[in-house]
Amino acid sequence: MYEYPFGKAQQAPASEGKLRISVISSVGMIPIPNAAVTISYTGDPQTPLLNLTTDESGQTPPVMLAAPNVEYSLEPEQLVQPYSEYNIEVTALASNQVNLGTFLPSDSKSSLAPGAYSFDITVNDLSYEFQYNVREGETNKELQERLARLIANADIGINADLMS
Repeated sequence: MYEYPFGKAQQAPASEGKLRISVISSVGMIPIPNAAVTISYTGDPQTPLLNLTTDESGQTPPVMLAAPNVEYSLEPEQLVQPYSEYNIEVTALASNQVNLGTFLPSDSKSSLAPGAYSFDITVNDLSYEFQYNVREGETNKELQERLARLIANADIGINADLMS
């Protein structure tokens, strides 16, 4: 059981509530393991109550946090705040994403017919359209290098490299 420090404006709780935090990526809903989670009172955000770390499923262990007696929320004229407020700060390192597909011989002529093409990339709910042309006689490697530069130079928070 945890002990809770209380400031002058806070009263000792008469109850507790259980909290488990799940940390997932904004793209793909992938669990984020080893994320640092800090819980503090809203009135004193610089003083952490708990420092937790997410597991392989992106979840912290359940913890008990102080809460006022439930009866406070049943009385409309109550002078005591009928709920607790906490700050939750999550820190996690970004990880690389590697996309692999069908192998295309680099010196072979592109299998795409010459002409105009486009594709979309979505990052954090923002969608970006990329347009490009396939040139007559262009090789797979030349086309892939141009596409990698197109993505990298767009400055949308992602990078593309051609792996050989």
